[in-house]
Amino acid sequence: MLKIRSFNFLYLVLSFILLSLFVNLGLLVNTDNFLTISLDALIEKNSLTTNVILAITSMGDVVTMVILAIILTIIRRTRKLGMIFLISIVILSITIMYMKPIIGKESPSSIFSQDFVLPENYTIENDSMMPISQPYSFPSNHMARATSFAFLIFYLFWDKTRSVGLIWLFPMLIGISRIYLHQHYFTDIVGGFLYGFIITLLLSKLMKLNEPFTMSRFK
Repeated sequence: MLKIRSFNFLYLVLSFILLSLFVNLGLLVNTDNFLTISLDALIEKNSLTTNVILAITSMGDVVTMVILAIILTIIRRTRKLGMIFLISIVILSITIMYMKPIIGKESPSSIFSQDFVLPENYTIENDSMMPISQPYSFPSNHMARATSFAFLIFYLFWDKTRSVGLIWLFPMLIGISRIYLHQHYFTDIVGGFLYGFIITLLLSKLMKLNEPFTMSRFK
């Protein structure tokens, strides 16, 4: 498992910083537009596909994730995992809320037309709750939360069963769904993945995820 003091972790942090800088400077606009158009051409837009995509993206909504974190906290075996996940959701939501307007990358929903039909009375959840950050899309909060969840599950169970690696399909599907719905670009998804991974790894080490939970302290 990746260690905080390792060069690999440093590369991870530097990758996020460099990606954020490139996005801020507009160096990846053409790449993002090309990948968005390519995905639009690859996936047929119809009611069935859209409903499946909406179901997937809803699993990454903040309310869904908070409920899941609370359930994991209640269950004794996953209590520490749930607490770390809940804290990571709070940290990610607050920091990304301020990060978005600083980087200043406009959401694809302001550029690409909505070429799919939403079910009646359905609204896609904004990636950030605060109006100041809603027009911007980098990094993806949905992707950061999904990555946090996948990381914690993988971290806790990877030495027990190798099939737990399939959990990484979850953030992958969340990312595809957000691009399909024109809520994010590819770089937003990569940025959300890196940032969610970094924050959750730090919390996991700080709160010692691999050790039993005690009421008095995190040992």
